[in-house]
Amino acid sequence: MSRSGLIDRVAGVGRAWARRRQGLDRDTVRLERRRIYILPTKQGAAFGAMVALMLVGSMNYNNSIGLVITFSLGAFGLVVMHHCHRSLNGLILELGEPEPVFAGQDARFPVRLMNDARHARLDLGVFVGRSLVDIVSLGAGEQRDIHIALPAPRRGTQKLERFAVRCRYPAGLFQTWAWLNTDLSCLVYPSPAEQTSPPPNTTPTDGHGQNAESGQEDFAGLRDYRPGDPARRIAWKAYARTNALAVKTFSGSSTAPIELRLADTKGALERRLSILTRWCLDAHALGRPFALALSDTTTETGDGRVHLNQCLRQLALYG
Repeated sequence: MSRSGLIDRVAGVGRAWARRRQGLDRDTVRLERRRIYILPTKQGAAFGAMVALMLVGSMNYNNSIGLVITFSLGAFGLVVMHHCHRSLNGLILELGEPEPVFAGQDARFPVRLMNDARHARLDLGVFVGRSLVDIVSLGAGEQRDIHIALPAPRRGTQKLERFAVRCRYPAGLFQTWAWLNTDLSCLVYPSPAEQTSPPPNTTPTDGHGQNAESGQEDFAGLRDYRPGDPARRIAWKAYARTNALAVKTFSGSSTAPIELRLADTKGALERRLSILTRWCLDAHALGRPFALALSDTTTETGDGRVHLNQCLRQLALYG
């Protein structure tokens, strides 16, 4: 086994042990002494070795000035260790629920750090694995919101199983850290297809009628751009004038209900789900009621943001 493989295996055993010892962290967590770890850094180890050599030399030569300096440095190290540990002891973390994202975007997990102590907490680093997310400094009574961003390349769910809060303040002689084990998950919708043919005008099967004639769509105005809106409906001329994205809306027969069916798509499964995602977003942008028919389930016809999110959730978790 390679050295890196051995390190990963030891780290995996340590993570499993910490998870069993601490359990899952939910909602609001206050860090206590029993879950805070502290060790010397490389600089701290070198500092300790230097103090030890100075102690031996001062005792060997019966040098009182050397002993004073040695014990002063030793006391300085103990004070640094105490302040480093105190930076995390009592820190409060509030874990929030992430908003759904589309595949290819970053899942963003909100975390609030709160300091209800009378002393400041400086240079707190939030890490996922070895990757630094953010560095936070909190004054007495302050709080700050951060987001832990993880890539979400595929539909389904993206989980945040573990992250750490670390601190080397002051002097960098010691590092203290605490692990937080969570069961947070972010829903990841399929990435909407960029180019696709419009859906066939299929009448919903739940009793809602539909105007069979396609008719002409009448321009109804502009609204603010929302993520997921089709690029072909962006009002580029208005963007050139105002430097703000807006989307064209239409009225007419486009408001008739429609059924969006997996059977009407072609290609690999992920491509077909991307097409359905695009159709759902387009129908919602037009204010058109729609039903979603997958191979095993069919939703009732509806409209609005709640109905859209329900359909996108089914697409995210399909299969």
